[in-house]
Amino acid sequence: MESLLDPLIYRYFKTFDGNIIHDTNQEDVSVNFHVRPKGLDLGYDFQKYQQDLLKSGILHVVNNDTTHIYLARVDEMVDYFLKIMEIDPFYLLTEETKLKVAEFYNRSKKPFLKSDFE
Repeated sequence: MESLLDPLIYRYFKTFDGNIIHDTNQEDVSVNFHVRPKGLDLGYDFQKYQQDLLKSGILHVVNNDTTHIYLARVDEMVDYFLKIMEIDPFYLLTEETKLKVAEFYNRSKKPFLKSDFE
């Protein structure tokens, strides 16, 4: 979901090169993947957005004696997160992580790049 943000401030793209071997054939491949910054632990505040989604009526809980199930429409969740993250791009992060990321971002005034961490 975070990959839908433009720009996503606290992750960066990294290319991984390798090869695929199938039977006797070999093919070189590259994958461009959205990664967490090397050496910077990103903590996500799952409880916060679970509660926010419940309050907004997007997330629903089904309980009985043997089950505890959460239900939501993915399109509604994505819309919700994208709207909130337009206002607070660090919304998904814990308060501690927000401080670390915001400090780095405020110094550089740009989204993270691979060269910042590797």
